Amino acid sequence: MNSPLHPNQLRPGDMVRDFRIVRRLGVGGFAFVFLVERAGRRSSLKMAVRPASKVDEDQVDAWMRREVASLGHLEHPNLLPVIEWGRWPDSETGYAYFVTPYVSGSTFHAWRWRERATLYRCVGVLCEGLKLLEVLHERGVCHRDIKADNLLVRRGDDKPFLIDFGSVHLPWARTLTEGLAPGTIHCQPPEVVTFLVSEALRPGARLEARPVADLYAFGVLLYETLTNCRPFSTRLPLERLLVAIASTSPPHPRLLDPGLPESLCAMAMWLLEKEPGKRPVSARIVREELERMRAEEGLTASWQAPAKWPAQCARLQASFPDVDILEEVKEEPPEPESPPSPPTSAGTTRSPRFAARVGQWPRRLMALPFMLGLLGVGWMLLRVACVPPGEDGLRAEPTASVSPAPSAKGT
Repeated sequence: MNSPLHPNQLRPGDMVRDFRIVRRLGVGGFAFVFLVERAGRRSSLKMAVRPASKVDEDQVDAWMRREVASLGHLEHPNLLPVIEWGRWPDSETGYAYFVTPYVSGSTFHAWRWRERATLYRCVGVLCEGLKLLEVLHERGVCHRDIKADNLLVRRGDDKPFLIDFGSVHLPWARTLTEGLAPGTIHCQPPEVVTFLVSEALRPGARLEARPVADLYAFGVLLYETLTNCRPFSTRLPLERLLVAIASTSPPHPRLLDPGLPESLCAMAMWLLEKEPGKRPVSARIVREELERMRAEEGLTASWQAPAKWPAQCARLQASFPDVDILEEVKEEPPEPESPPSPPTSAGTTRSPRFAARVGQWPRRLMALPFMLGLLGVGWMLLRVACVPPGEDGLRAEPTASVSPAPSAKGT
């Protein structure tokens, strides 16, 4: 039997240095994730999909090393430390990998569905995640890929861990890309679309990493938690999705579920404001306001109702045919001697086809100004900016009026 030479060839029982592969946990656009064992202790191993190469446009190896550097530099209870890192199978030219502790748990949405977690419980987990985001932003670090798949909740104590620092911005590190860093397109804020239309083709142009973009992505996560729907449909063609992000407001959460807490819905819509200056200015403000709501309203029926499964929201499509309901995550049953295999600090379980699409989108986006010009999207965005409210359907205000919490804005 030939020895494996590529991460995709690794099977249970194979060795990466002195780590034995137990099973594959997932594959993303830039990395494979494995459950591994050494001296009876289990860990998670993340390995780049490509070796170091000067012709790799995505600079997968460099982003992997950036992730190792960030986790090694940033110590926090809600981060998983790097145990070891190296290259395989060749120590100089092989695929970069690093190892972190294995956590028995699930990604955020899978956790809340499995546990039927109440909003009171969910907001408690999100506030713990915001504490880490506060520390990162105070140090000039932006995660740039906040989403449910990157928030791992440990089984037993609901302790969250922010994972997948493959897109992280480190203020002291050298620049790896022009244009946009890797990320998740439907979680990108409207200023990304503006950048693509106006700046992306200019030599040396880079989109500045800003904490307010992380907070917008957190708003997407909060909206999904409230509604089981995405603010903007990922079923749209890419150019139409970008237009929606830039110019339309998502359905107000209380239109999708009238029983939701008004305060939480207002916070979600505040975080999803089109203009960065109209969003909360810090993770601390968001956390303190959520903690206030939780303390004052947490015992009410709307906060104590168990989480719904996406299948329970299918009726929404009768009234909102374009709504994008989340897909339920099917978890593996627990093994006799070990917990179920969740996504870990290295990523989430995805199909190879989906992973390939995710890995390719930053390069595709760099060509979008051409696409947008051909399809008239740039004209549409310009028209949205010039037409007074009410004269164009693209300029519609939120369909329900709930103002954001004033006590938080004034902080």
